[in-house]
Amino acid sequence: MHQNGGPVNNPSDAATAAAALSHYSMTVPQPTEMSFQAQSSTGEGDRPMSASFGMGDHQHGGHGLNDFPNLDALKSPTRQANESNTGIHAKPAVGSEEWHKQRRDNHKEVERRRRETINEGINELAKIVPGCEKNKGSILQRAVQFITQLKENEQANIEKWTLEKLLTEQAITELSNSCEKLKSDCQRAWDEKEAYRRACEKHGIVPEEFQNQGENADKNGEN
Repeated sequence: MHQNGGPVNNPSDAATAAAALSHYSMTVPQPTEMSFQAQSSTGEGDRPMSASFGMGDHQHGGHGLNDFPNLDALKSPTRQANESNTGIHAKPAVGSEEWHKQRRDNHKEVERRRRETINEGINELAKIVPGCEKNKGSILQRAVQFITQLKENEQANIEKWTLEKLLTEQAITELSNSCEKLKSDCQRAWDEKEAYRRACEKHGIVPEEFQNQGENADKNGEN
């Protein structure tokens, strides 16, 4: 009458389930604005680009300050202009006509580079933002609208993901508790079954179901 078997819950299975739950993690991504600011502060967002924004295929991704090849000209225009003339002409006397002419030329070069940088940036925006016209003002206005819409969509997605994360974690907790209760109930049922089996064996009691199974087996053997 004794039947081989063991408790329903397997320790290795329980350990595996516990490990899976402990390693489960559903991460809500941070807003792009935060990651972009972090990249700008650490310099990770900088990457080399072509000499001009208006040439070559556009590569999607975050743009750092080094993406603008003419930005250095805006930072130190006088120095670059002076370096180009070093060794060719001696510096003119301060206040002389040549000195004023050089200042005007330097200023024109700075303005030219500044306009070139702005135009390249606007051309790059026109590649990124859909539905842009050729007018620069329209491109900037469209870019503001596009960025605003992206931020609104991102905020909505983050709220959605946060809610899904909470619901998923709640469901996992409830499922884990249900599994623990089921294992406890199965263990208790197994212990009760073993107690009844030992009591029946002690008093020589054979359940009617087992007797019928034995009789059917004998009949099948005779046939």
